[in-house]
Amino acid sequence: MNYKKIAVRTISEFIDESPEMSMGEVLYSILRRSNSGIQDIKDLRSISDEKIYSIIEKAKKFEKE
Repeated sequence: MNYKKIAVRTISEFIDESPEMSMGEVLYSILRRSNSGIQDIKDLRSISDEKIYSIIEKAKKFEKE
């Protein structure tokens, strides 16, 4: 699977499904997940595309609740 393309599509869907959220709020929602493994902005470079996709999906579900 090409997780990079799927992740980009999923972020786009997240934005479309959350018109009340700014882009900054969407990114914050994705990155704040405590189980994401992202403690610092530098951590983004070492996370796989598949992991990023998983983090985005979890954030979408969290924001819907």
